[in-house]
Amino acid sequence: MSKAKKLKTDDDEASAAILKYLIGQNRPYSPLDVFTNLLQKYGKTQVGKVLTQLAEDKQITAKTFGKSVIYFPNQDASDTPSPEETREMDIKIAGLRDELAILKTEVSSKEKALSTLTNSKRTPDLVESLETLAQENEKLESRLAGLRNGTRKLTIADKQKADAELEVYRKHWRLRKKMFKDAWSTISENMPVKKAKETLEEIGIENDEDVGVSFERDPLEGLMTL
Repeated sequence: MSKAKKLKTDDDEASAAILKYLIGQNRPYSPLDVFTNLLQKYGKTQVGKVLTQLAEDKQITAKTFGKSVIYFPNQDASDTPSPEETREMDIKIAGLRDELAILKTEVSSKEKALSTLTNSKRTPDLVESLETLAQENEKLESRLAGLRNGTRKLTIADKQKADAELEVYRKHWRLRKKMFKDAWSTISENMPVKKAKETLEEIGIENDEDVGVSFERDPLEGLMTL
């Protein structure tokens, strides 16, 4: 048996600190890990020497893997869990993994909803857009009234052009409707149905059915054509 080396006085302080750290963390570390984790308070060479001495004194355990050596506190056999405790821990870990998966899904859903809301126009911009669209709608309603009462006739080319433009608008309508539906579903998923409906009314949001709009109805249906 080799004779234990005596540490210098300044090594005593490092030895106590390193031993306390390893016991507190209760996990394996390389000398570089210990040097770094102790904020380089002790020199790299000194840390290596102290770890070697602690291992020789049987205060900690050293294991060699190839050219690397790791150190960890001595493990008391009484700390080893029984098979029953191991099974209980496995069940708990499985439950926590399931819970983590659920939480990740919820976070992803809420991040998607937040992204949708963040990329949406602000209220002042929406008000301005709404006013512009209202003016355009009034002009179009006036033209449409003329076509319906027969004072103006619609050519087939005009109708085809209008149908093509309508399909473009319907595409945007469909997309925006889905975006809002997804965002609102995430926001209101924990709300009672009545509360969710009241909230929509309070913030002034109406759906197609509320205003009597049919997504599939052709507004040019029945108009006279040349």
